[in-house]
Amino acid sequence: MARLGFNKFYVQGGDWGGAIGTHMATLFEENVVGFHSNFCYTNLIQRFVYQALASFWPTLIVDEEHVDKLFPVGKVFSWLLKESGYMHIQATKPDTVGVGLQNSPVGLAAYILEKFSAWTDPAWETRPDGGLTEKFSLTNLLDNIMIYWITGSITTSARLYSESLNKAQTSLGVE
Repeated sequence: MARLGFNKFYVQGGDWGGAIGTHMATLFEENVVGFHSNFCYTNLIQRFVYQALASFWPTLIVDEEHVDKLFPVGKVFSWLLKESGYMHIQATKPDTVGVGLQNSPVGLAAYILEKFSAWTDPAWETRPDGGLTEKFSLTNLLDNIMIYWITGSITTSARLYSESLNKAQTSLGVE
């Protein structure tokens, strides 16, 4: 931002932008006037352990009187296990998955569209078309895929997971 001529600025981010914005606000606190995120999270291993434990034994984490205030952690944890395989492979083998996707437009489309279907409405995954056109136009879906295809950026986008979900980053203790 300084190279663009802005010494003071606001940061907003969701998804990876939430993580990047958190780091910007922490590292450049004299420049970031305010930070807003619509995707708040913590990258500490303790959070994942607590979430797993709470899904099976909620009273280990909260008192009995507060169990009803927890969202259905077991259901969410089960969904996360089912839907986070992409994160594991991108965090551990980003170049392998990236090269495979970059060399197959059909493979890239299948990889991305499966995420749109599963993450928009889990009930759609059993539909032959994944329910995709109920929420998105084919043009918008193809636009999304083409951004990765034309720019050749699927490998670098996969590598973001490897660079962010490793021991060097998680050991920083930054939430």
